[in-house]
Amino acid sequence: MRIGRTAGVLGAGIVLAGLVFGALAWGREPGIAPEVEQRLAAADAAAAEAGLAAQALEERVEELNDRLRDLEGRLEEAESLEGRIEATSGRIWKALKRVRAEIGSARAAGDAAAGDAAAALSEARRAVRELDVLRDRYDYHLRRYHGG
Repeated sequence: MRIGRTAGVLGAGIVLAGLVFGALAWGREPGIAPEVEQRLAAADAAAAEAGLAAQALEERVEELNDRLRDLEGRLEEAESLEGRIEATSGRIWKALKRVRAEIGSARAAGDAAAGDAAAALSEARRAVRELDVLRDRYDYHLRRYHGG
C-alpha cells in the first residue's frame, strides 16, 4: 500500500481550500469590515501554511515510498539469497550422506581386507612351519645317509 495517494489527496484538498480562500481574498470588496479582513488574512495565512505543510508531507511520503521500495528490493534479495543457501545446504547434506555411506563401505572393505590378510598371514606362517619341518628332515637325512 502506498502512502503517497492518501497524502496526495489530503494535500490537494488543503491546496484547494487555500485557493478558495485566496480567491476570496483577491476579490474582496472595499467595504468589508476590518475584523472580517483580519479573519480573511488569518485564513489566507492558515491556508498558505497548510499548503506548505501538505507539500512537506507529500515530499516526506515520497521519501518514505522510495525507502520502502529500497527495503522491498533488499527483502527480495535476502529471500533469493535464503533460497540459494537452502539449496546449497541440501546439496551439502546429500553429499555428506554419500560420504558417510562411502566411509561405511570403505570400513567394511577394509575389515574384509584385514580378515583376508590375517588369513593369508596365518596360511603363510603354517607354510613356513611346514617348510622348516621339511628342511629339518632333509638336513637329517643328508647327515644320516650321506655323511654330511
